[in-house]
Amino acid sequence: MSGPTRNAILLAGGALAFAGLAGLSLWILPAPHQPLHYLLAGTLATAVTLAALLTLASLRGAFPEVPSAALHGRVVRLRVARGRATPPEKALRGGR
Repeated sequence: MSGPTRNAILLAGGALAFAGLAGLSLWILPAPHQPLHYLLAGTLATAVTLAALLTLASLRGAFPEVPSAALHGRVVRLRVARGRATPPEKALRGGR
């Protein structure tokens, strides 16, 4: 099976699985469906689909590890000012 055909089949299967999961969750909820039921069904199907895609991507090695050398030995320090803000010219002189 070639690449584009395989991708189309995977995409169609994923869409069917998403719709099936949303339909199953609606089937579990009580019969007169309110708008909240549709919201919950869509949210559940989205969460499960995203979790499955992230799991598959991490198992296939789609997220390479970034070595700590990528920072080139730099230390990044964030400073949170509490209370009043430091004027920019004072911050450039080191806060004195």
